[in-house]
Amino acid sequence: SLRDRGIPSVGIDLDPQSVDQCRKRGQHAINGSSSNEVVLRAARIEFAKVMVLATGDPISAHVTAQHALHLNPDLQIVARVHWREEGERLKTLGIDEVVWPEMEAGLEILRHTLLSYGDASDDVDRLVSDLREDLAFGAGLGQEDELPEEGLGPEPRSTAAPDD
Repeated sequence: SLRDRGIPSVGIDLDPQSVDQCRKRGQHAINGSSSNEVVLRAARIEFAKVMVLATGDPISAHVTAQHALHLNPDLQIVARVHWREEGERLKTLGIDEVVWPEMEAGLEILRHTLLSYGDASDDVDRLVSDLREDLAFGAGLGQEDELPEEGLGPEPRSTAAPDD
């Protein structure tokens, strides 16, 4: 899609077969780790407008983002994460957009379920939008939303004798 729109791109991947497949389709690709500053320079990150960070390794993602922003402070970064904490850490680096597929999937499951039970489409859309905003990175949980140490289990049973 990027190529069809005339937007240049370079893929970076550790898997040489993936790199070969990209090259066979006429795409630019580099075999290596995006967390390596030399590889980022080879991809000409200094001249990039946007970087899509889709590695499955949170440490590599963090290091890649640090190096990329050092080489190009104006770079916009869109990152995929698997866990909320990972997204929060990346946002503190200055990442512009963090995509959390598991959260998005959960919201779509909720949307479908509520619509199946006859909830009004406008109400469901509003609820999903509100939840997405509440779950946004940087929003964090408020003090009143934090879970107690004992979790969400049943109230502890009293060991005191009943009042008869």
